Amino acid sequence: MYQVQPSLGFESMENAVTRLYNQLLLPFSDLVCLFVDDLGGMAKVTEHLRSWLHPDQQFALTGIQPWLLLVVSKDLEVNEQLMLRELVRAQNGVKPRFRGYQVFHIAESVRQTRATKECQNRPWDRLQAKIWSLSGISRRRREGLLFSVPHFSSFIHSAVDRFIDPGKRPLEVVEASRLKMPVAADLETHIITFLKSMRSTETVTTLGIPIITSSFILDHYPPGMHQFNPRTVFIRLYRRTSKRIYDEWPQHETSFPLPASFLSLLENNFLEQYRRFRRVKSAAELHRSNLCQFRKEYSGLFSDVTCFSCVRRPPQFSLPCGHMICENCVRVFGQDTKSPWGFCLKACILCGKSVGDIEIGMRPDTASVRVLSIDGGGTRGIAPLVFIETLQECIGLPCPVQRHFDLIYGTSSGAITAAALWINGWSPSECIASFENLAKVAFQPRWWWPRLPILLPIFKLLATLVLDSQYSSKPLEAVLLQVFGEKSIQACSPATELGAKVGITVTTTQDASACIFTTYNGVGQRRADSEYHVFKPQSSTGQIPLWEIIRCSTAAPYYFKPRRIDGLGTFQDGGLAFNNPAAIAVQEAFASGAEPSIIVSLGTGAAKTRSPGLGDSRRLLQDSFPMRIFRAFWQGSSSHRAWQQLLRHTKSDSQSNLFRFDIEFEGPVPALDDVAEMQNVAKLARDEILHSPSLEPLIHRIKAELFVFELSPDAPFRFQNGVYLCAGRILCRLQPKTPEYNVFMCQLAQSSASLHVAHQRIIKGVWGSPTLNTQEQFRQEVSFQIKSRDRPFSISLAVGDYHSHISGSPFTLEGLAEQQKLNAVFGTADHRKRPVEEGEEAQKASPSPAKRPYSTGSHGINVSMAHTAQDAIGKCWLKELPNELLGSILDKASPQDGIRLATTCRMMCERILPRFYIQDVVSCPQNSVPFALQFSCWYGMQKTYEMARAAIRNTGQNAPQVLNQLFDNSKLQLFVSRACPARSHLCSTVPYYHLRNDRYTLMHICAFRANTHIAGLLMEENGVDVDSLDGLGRTPIHYAVNDSVARFLVQLGADINGNMKYNGSGPLVNLICDADASHQPVASLRVASPNDRGWRDAWPRVIVPDLFSTIQYLIDEGAAVSSPLKDPQICPLAFAIRFGHIKIVEALLDAGADPNPTRTARDSTALVESRRTGGCVTRRHSDPPILAIATAWFLSNASRESNWEDVLDQICAASKDINHPMEGHSAIWWAIKEGRFAVARVLARNGASWEGRGLYLNATVLSMEANIPGY
Repeated sequence: MYQVQPSLGFESMENAVTRLYNQLLLPFSDLVCLFVDDLGGMAKVTEHLRSWLHPDQQFALTGIQPWLLLVVSKDLEVNEQLMLRELVRAQNGVKPRFRGYQVFHIAESVRQTRATKECQNRPWDRLQAKIWSLSGISRRRREGLLFSVPHFSSFIHSAVDRFIDPGKRPLEVVEASRLKMPVAADLETHIITFLKSMRSTETVTTLGIPIITSSFILDHYPPGMHQFNPRTVFIRLYRRTSKRIYDEWPQHETSFPLPASFLSLLENNFLEQYRRFRRVKSAAELHRSNLCQFRKEYSGLFSDVTCFSCVRRPPQFSLPCGHMICENCVRVFGQDTKSPWGFCLKACILCGKSVGDIEIGMRPDTASVRVLSIDGGGTRGIAPLVFIETLQECIGLPCPVQRHFDLIYGTSSGAITAAALWINGWSPSECIASFENLAKVAFQPRWWWPRLPILLPIFKLLATLVLDSQYSSKPLEAVLLQVFGEKSIQACSPATELGAKVGITVTTTQDASACIFTTYNGVGQRRADSEYHVFKPQSSTGQIPLWEIIRCSTAAPYYFKPRRIDGLGTFQDGGLAFNNPAAIAVQEAFASGAEPSIIVSLGTGAAKTRSPGLGDSRRLLQDSFPMRIFRAFWQGSSSHRAWQQLLRHTKSDSQSNLFRFDIEFEGPVPALDDVAEMQNVAKLARDEILHSPSLEPLIHRIKAELFVFELSPDAPFRFQNGVYLCAGRILCRLQPKTPEYNVFMCQLAQSSASLHVAHQRIIKGVWGSPTLNTQEQFRQEVSFQIKSRDRPFSISLAVGDYHSHISGSPFTLEGLAEQQKLNAVFGTADHRKRPVEEGEEAQKASPSPAKRPYSTGSHGINVSMAHTAQDAIGKCWLKELPNELLGSILDKASPQDGIRLATTCRMMCERILPRFYIQDVVSCPQNSVPFALQFSCWYGMQKTYEMARAAIRNTGQNAPQVLNQLFDNSKLQLFVSRACPARSHLCSTVPYYHLRNDRYTLMHICAFRANTHIAGLLMEENGVDVDSLDGLGRTPIHYAVNDSVARFLVQLGADINGNMKYNGSGPLVNLICDADASHQPVASLRVASPNDRGWRDAWPRVIVPDLFSTIQYLIDEGAAVSSPLKDPQICPLAFAIRFGHIKIVEALLDAGADPNPTRTARDSTALVESRRTGGCVTRRHSDPPILAIATAWFLSNASRESNWEDVLDQICAASKDINHPMEGHSAIWWAIKEGRFAVARVLARNGASWEGRGLYLNATVLSMEANIPGY
């Protein structure tokens, strides 16, 4: 409930009410009906309209223009009419807010006299019909503005939010649909990067523009998005960016210019891509097909700045072929794996090269981030490895410990540990052995170092200063290269499969500022004042090898030289700024859009903390200023101090999620290069973690984090009796049928673990449930109640005295709905599909009622024998007979006869039938088609088609020529009419009203018999034309029996305008002419009923003809609604009027049909026609729309005549010449002559004249003839 208050920023309550109309009511209305008398007369109505239409009033842009209907008791004055027209028309180039206005008259006498109830209700029935006719549903459907309930509700909420905040702009529906899925802020940068990878202007036109516009379709039309008008979408979302790209292109110093018509090319191609999308029904599949077309070109295009698939995000994953793609494209185009949160890539989606089976893991939507931070410490870096090894042993699951962490950050030696464990995928024991060897190799003294005088350490110090390091970098670099190879940090690795992200810290040599390199290309949203810089590789730097980054991170001053990376700078040990990178890891977790739940920090040891000294004695050397500066620096970069700062900045209720394991040395801390102390450090580390009080809580937390919770997608929660009734499910991250899953379930069962949900329900013993055994995925359905959508509730795993939150807990309903995108009514960027209701799945899975077996009948037939006969027929060729023929046979056969017939047919199928098909092909006359093919296309018999096709192949015939052949179908028509006279009402579907034509192709028969499966088989043959012409020059789409057939033909590539070769009209004219015939009783095929013998057709197929749906589909898809020649004879609008199809007329007008033909008659000109009888049109079958209504036969009924008044108003408004003559007389003259008085009144109201003008035209033409030389 919202309350309008002037304190919100409104100048007055009147201003608030006006804004309410302009931003909430009028933009979502199809009709505004004002009762003039009730509002105080026309003056008051005008006052209201002026306030609504004031230029200063902002109007919500929904694209819906309502009609203004004024209900009056008497005619308006002339000045009132002029004032209305002035108000509602467009002003200053601004689109009018009303589509138009109409005045409805209620007779004063009817309201005042005491008439019968029927007479009193008649005006209101007319008013109701008027309101219904102006509702504009067909127009809104055509313009893409017929919103579904969820979309409409979302728009209303957005409009209300903007209304109560005067500082916000009014609603614009296209932009409002993208509130939860906004256009990329850096879209311009990504498109420019993509275009700069082109080699020429021609490449931009042939490759760049199609891929960019296809990416726009991918971006805006995910499953669930409303089908907005594509031109509006381009203008609202992409045109401004495209224009900036074109205007600023010269500043980018490229070697080629953009095409001069860059903007128009983008817009036109976007419209074309949208038309293809409407046929394919999937933006992802459309984009995939577009990428496949340019695989050769993509083999030379690379970027680590922009994903060249979607052209709107930075990439994250580097494939073996060299291309990089983003996480969203993996979700859209990747294949599903056994894991619900994993995807598989078998080939590069750009170049198509095989990449093996790369599995890419993703964090579950509702899961939190598990963080691991590893300190640096030289040779003491063995301590974190021992911590990790011991932790894996204590968890007790036969799976790598790496599975339990999502975000891993390491500094110096910690970077080596993180890369070896996650990027190389080594076990902790392998890493320990490799680390010991690395330390021994890296800290080898220079060959001449032992030869320096022992008593002169000053010489060693001077040598270190001169050489800038104590140790040579070459051994360290050699061993790093051996361990990590030449792979880049973004390359796919075991971490990619686990869905883990790894970061490595370094510092610059210039100012020791912290920087990080990541495996995820630095993707994320960070604060502008961050304490560190995230490197995002640029195209000029290429993909940096992992070993070089680790070499930089381990370049501790004094020990090793810093390392330079071309294009970025020179870097050194990251421990100089963040030796404990836990704070960076936490910030990166938030940057990824999730809150960390577990933060584990592993230290490399520090001196035992002692109380500050209180003595006054001063040590001469130890307290000198160099030593004091060194101690201050060391204390400032202390890992322990960094951890304490992190604890202080963490909420007290979240500190239980933080775990730190470190060693405290009693004596001096071993130096970074003290190789001899490594074994001692490892022993101390194992003892420390085993005796740490944090170990057991951490183990329980890690195990609890293996569970995730999500709301049920189909019915997550509902509000009832003051509480929210919630339903969801708890899932386990471990995959069934794996050793770790089996062991985990056994551990939980042995420890009597239980799940606690929202403190309301305790789930016990589920680990031993038959439905939750080790062979099935863990899935526990739960339901509970919560009082508020924002109120937190927890789900925890209880083992003994430990209650540990599962991943993501505590939750809120609002947060879960946002994470799972349950409220994303306009779709999601990853194109996830909305769940199908269980009832829908059950309906799809259950057999059709028409496919039930034979009934028992009414004459005591043996049921078992009937079923035996059914089984026999089901196994023989007889089942391939069409319904009509099979029913006719079964009418005259008993079950016993049916069994014998089935046996005979089976023998025929095996021995004789193939010869019949070959004989049919051989004996087929020239320029004809084998009868079996005609038969299969008529009755939709796939087996017959396949056998006939095999016969063509076996006889060496030219299959495409035969299948495209235009043939005489008289033999087929004769067979159909004689095949089953007893069931003649079942023999025909739609095509009897097409029998005026006797020459078709097979595709035509498939179209008007709705046998799309046979048409699909035909199109599998190379060379079969979906736009083949019949004897009248029509294509198959002219005969599409319903919208499903038309849609199928369009998907096969049929021309939606399939023009006839004789007069140039499209399929609309043909379908409009046949629309009446399609509604005759013989036009529908009904399923045969059980007869007196108990037989029932077991293979029914119902064809429902609906040419009106075909016409509406073609109009919606953009079929030409006006003849290019403006000829009344081939004008769909004139034909629709002539045959009385008011719905088609409305649809044509809404689609922009032009009621102003300029051509008069076939093979004639205006000059010739004017010399005949004086009219521009001489024959009634050539009359334009304005005259078609005046002379239409179907308007003889007064009720029908009134229904057409609104349509006639629209035609009059769009007609340039309302007095266009026929045989010398105007439309109003013909309307009066034919007795169409209601039509005449509408014509008169719109300024029509009844006078003829044939003589005037003739005189004018004759006077012109005198001035034409040689005429």
